[in-house]
Amino acid sequence: MTRRCLHFSFSSAICLAFTLLVPAVGAADNHGPASTLATVKSTGALVCGVIREEEDYSKSDTHGNRAQLDSDLCKLLGAAVLGDKAKVLFVTFPDEPAAIQGLNKGKVQVVATATPSYINKIAFHVGFSPTVFFDGQGFLVKKNSGITAAKDLDGKKVCFIDQTTNADYLPLYGEREHIHFVPFPFEEQGEMEAAMYTANCAAISTDVTQLANTRAHYGPRAKEFEILPQVITKDPLAVAYRADDAEWGKVVDWTVSAILQAEESGITAANAAQQRESAADPAVQLYFSKASRVGATLGLDADWAVRAVQSAGNYGEIYERDLGSGSPLHILRGMNALWDQGGLLYADPMKK
Repeated sequence: MTRRCLHFSFSSAICLAFTLLVPAVGAADNHGPASTLATVKSTGALVCGVIREEEDYSKSDTHGNRAQLDSDLCKLLGAAVLGDKAKVLFVTFPDEPAAIQGLNKGKVQVVATATPSYINKIAFHVGFSPTVFFDGQGFLVKKNSGITAAKDLDGKKVCFIDQTTNADYLPLYGEREHIHFVPFPFEEQGEMEAAMYTANCAAISTDVTQLANTRAHYGPRAKEFEILPQVITKDPLAVAYRADDAEWGKVVDWTVSAILQAEESGITAANAAQQRESAADPAVQLYFSKASRVGATLGLDADWAVRAVQSAGNYGEIYERDLGSGSPLHILRGMNALWDQGGLLYADPMKK
């Protein structure tokens, strides 16, 4: 029986129920935790959890749908470990708590994006890669509203989903910044989006990924809305894996670092193979030399980093396609630019 949920075509609820019927992959047994790397290599497949947010399914996860980003992260990890013809089996979850539960039960070997929070790390024993996206609570407004910053919302109606962390942080931010928001809570996402569309809200406040999805839902009128530059909370996303499998954790960590460094070094999906063979830039030569040595210590072959980049691109290519100008979400890089471009993302150095 297959575990595949291809192209996210099944409903999340059906797919989640389906995962409960299949055997665990790389789960711990009575003799201790199984080696995920060995399991992936022996089966020739990576089983990867992706989160496709369902409207109003859960109030515990306020990130928006980032299924395409999840898919690409799974693809490049599979390529790094298994080669060019890697099989990647996708299991879709409706929200982060369900995905973390699936990881701990051995239904998947990684969750492509989840929050490295205290409860996930300590209570649920989950390890995390370097951050792949800095999310956080922001504001969606109409471009013609005259609102260009959060302070312009003083005395105006700000809409949010009740009983979420967004509802908790909004008044705290307002008090700190001396901004008097007029709170307008909703129980359902669809009703709130309609209120924003008809100008009954001056702004919607939730995580930037959710704001971008909301804007995309407006179709041809999406261009009339913009996300303000202020992000008032930190809610990063990273690749999640079982914390009791340090060997597998290192493979995941360094694969994420490899695509970040590839962007910094100018290595793309299109030129990776050529750069590997004949790069004139000493920094690029060093990248491939160090990647080869790192691969040897991780149990991977010399070309693992090349394959990862070739499969989905460097981080910048992935971002623009899945979240940025090439996607319906149109999220500006901002904090998610590389460290040398004014952002917060950087690759761990491949030093001895």
